[in-house]
Amino acid sequence: MIHSAPDIRAAELAQMARKILPATVSVATGDPRMAGGELHPLEQGYAVKMSRKRRVEFMVGRGVARRAMAPFGYATAPILVAPDRAPVWPENVVGSLSHSTTACIALVASARNFVSLGVDLEEDLPLDAELIPEVCQDVEIRWLSDHPPVRRARLARLVFSAKETAYKAQYPLTGELFGFDRFSVSFDFAKGLFAARFNGAMRGFTDNQCLNGCFQIGNGLILTAMTLTSSDWKG
Repeated sequence: MIHSAPDIRAAELAQMARKILPATVSVATGDPRMAGGELHPLEQGYAVKMSRKRRVEFMVGRGVARRAMAPFGYATAPILVAPDRAPVWPENVVGSLSHSTTACIALVASARNFVSLGVDLEEDLPLDAELIPEVCQDVEIRWLSDHPPVRRARLARLVFSAKETAYKAQYPLTGELFGFDRFSVSFDFAKGLFAARFNGAMRGFTDNQCLNGCFQIGNGLILTAMTLTSSDWKG
């Protein structure tokens, strides 16, 4: 069967995710550049003041999320928006959403298996040089310096993505806003794993506690993801 380019992009991303995520996590992908699907009536009010581009992204993201929720009986359920703009997932499931300029992904799982999920998706492009000192701590900058200059800015974007995923995984549990310095990250490229270590304690998490995530780089994309269980969070 011949697929359109956006279909191929979404399929490649889904394959990347399935390589690193547990089978109990439902994955759905899409293309935020392609209009399609419809918003639930309860979601339409959120999109009224959005730009056309943001509205398409919102619509595609909600559609992708509903496909990820379908195995849990929520194929037609709305995903509302909290005052802090975070998605409000239906009762009994946890989820996370992310999109880059060319792809979108949603992860959903039963709340009986996980207390929170986190996912971040980035184009595999160099991180802007002025952002590197903001995103990376001294230990991470030293790690970057061990790699060829041509590779450092791309690895800096991987650091950015891993910290975004860890932040998104903890946020539904703590409601805490903080900067990139709250986590220090390290990577195991042979296993496709990363560790995000807390610099300081917060509700349910201890100082130096390590949250474990996974990553894939391919098809022009960086994908990082994390699943948290009750053993990770003591809130």
